[in-house]
Amino acid sequence: MAFIGKCGSGVISAAACVVAAVVWASGTALAQSQITPGAPSVPLTAPALANGVQNRITYQFGTEFVTIGAAGNNNWTPSPLASDNMRGHGGIAYEYRIGRTEITTSQWVAFMNAACGRSDSIPWISIPSTWGAAADPTYSGPGRRWIAVPGRENYGVGDISWRAAAIYCNWLHNNQSTERSAFLSGAYAVSTFGAPGIAFTDQAAHSPDARFWIPTMGEWMKAAYYDPNKPSTGDPGRDGWWRYANGTNTSPIYGAPWSGGEANSGFTTAINGVDATEIPLMSYVNVQSPWGVMDLMGGTREWTETLSNNGPGYRERMVCGAAWTAPVDPIFTNRLGFAGSGYPSDEGYVVGFRIAASVPTPGTAAVLAVGALVMGRRRR
Repeated sequence: MAFIGKCGSGVISAAACVVAAVVWASGTALAQSQITPGAPSVPLTAPALANGVQNRITYQFGTEFVTIGAAGNNNWTPSPLASDNMRGHGGIAYEYRIGRTEITTSQWVAFMNAACGRSDSIPWISIPSTWGAAADPTYSGPGRRWIAVPGRENYGVGDISWRAAAIYCNWLHNNQSTERSAFLSGAYAVSTFGAPGIAFTDQAAHSPDARFWIPTMGEWMKAAYYDPNKPSTGDPGRDGWWRYANGTNTSPIYGAPWSGGEANSGFTTAINGVDATEIPLMSYVNVQSPWGVMDLMGGTREWTETLSNNGPGYRERMVCGAAWTAPVDPIFTNRLGFAGSGYPSDEGYVVGFRIAASVPTPGTAAVLAVGALVMGRRRR
């Protein structure tokens, strides 16, 4: 967009011109204006209300975000166990936002249509086997497009590789631009994605200026298990941390929500005739983390950015939570401490992700407000 008016003309002051220039020249500032504060789509539970989450819900690019506060909390450091891959993680020195649930079918359809409905293909993108979409019968090319089937827009999405998730973050970082370059850089440089032998060369962590990224294991842990209002246990390594992502030390009941279930994991169509993959996200309205984050103990297992420690020359990306049919005992895979891992190009109907995002600074909001005031004066 172009400026209306000229600096030094007497219509806009020099100071206002500087502010307006920052607004219009900064892609980040413009993008932050798309953040919409709002009420939660599903009412928050008491612990989330106690943590002030009701004032920290935002919406951007179709995602409902929760802002995770209590910056500077300690890592989870209990007495070590062989299976506790999360030990020494979870202490986060900054505030951040995280998706209240995993990526939904409607969100992934928008991305897939932008990435695949074109003649110049985007690498590392494949069609999920598990989602609520169907081929768009009205589309004739180039490439392919899909539509979210009515009633299935909030189905979870499986078969997402870490690399595809990273490209999704790039696309959001670049304001969902359809330019090919918007998919290839921003949060992660796709040019680094490669696999010499069993190692891989992918960018280890998101770029410092990334606006959206795959959460680190510590960020995922804190959103799932940490509660700044949890009563002290007298154990510095455990204070503030619940065992499960429902704000308790008790494993949830696994099953459909209409039959008393509390998490979408550990059961199949053989139980109550329910296909767990067809239970929409946010169906378990009363099962939330202390921050109001949902679907942490079912749906898909979730990629994180954190690298595994598998020995010299062999790394993977850490994966948290249990999945729909949970081939491993969900009571074990959902508890604080356990995390799996996978190669970044791996796909599987049990693997998806949620996104993390930056928190806009108060200064950004002030700049936007002044910029809007300047433009309003000029129009009058």
